[in-house]
Amino acid sequence: MHVIEQKCLFQKHCSSWLWLAVRWLFWLWPDMPERIIMLLVLRYTPFFVIGMLAYRLWSGQRTLAQQAPYAALALLSIATMETWDVTIVGCVLMAAFLALIHGHLRFLSLRPLVWLGGISYSFYLIHQHVGFVVMLEFAKAGYSPWLGFAAAFAVALTLGTVINRLVERPAGEAIIAWWKRRRDARLAIASAATIQG
Repeated sequence: MHVIEQKCLFQKHCSSWLWLAVRWLFWLWPDMPERIIMLLVLRYTPFFVIGMLAYRLWSGQRTLAQQAPYAALALLSIATMETWDVTIVGCVLMAAFLALIHGHLRFLSLRPLVWLGGISYSFYLIHQHVGFVVMLEFAKAGYSPWLGFAAAFAVALTLGTVINRLVERPAGEAIIAWWKRRRDARLAIASAATIQG
């Protein structure tokens, strides 16, 4: 592995440690301002860390043995700061990621599920606010709550798809292209320095 790539992986691991450490600071300082908690996503940090660890394992950047200490810290963060049921969710999530990485959950590759996974972030961003408005309007009009729920779900799914296609994907592709250009430039500089030195 190239020196710069190793440095980047080290930085990613340090950021995971640091993020979990700040979460423990939140545990020690219960009156931490809510804006800081929200800005740093401290309530959900270990779940993001578990996802990042799973990605590194899946992509071949790290082995299971290399990721185990970070996974243990993420689970410890959940166990020390959350209730037992949330700790079980963390364990189940980690087990599900491992099963997925090792090919034991192939049924999740069904096209409708892949589509839902593709729009899930956009859907997540808008479902609550849009859903409440749609359900409230349906209730005001005298419709069944179930009809309001179905309409809210359909509207959020449609908007999630539109946002995914028109905003999330193009922005993601632009960011990836920028990142690749930046990485290639850094690798070229490092290679030139290695050749000269």
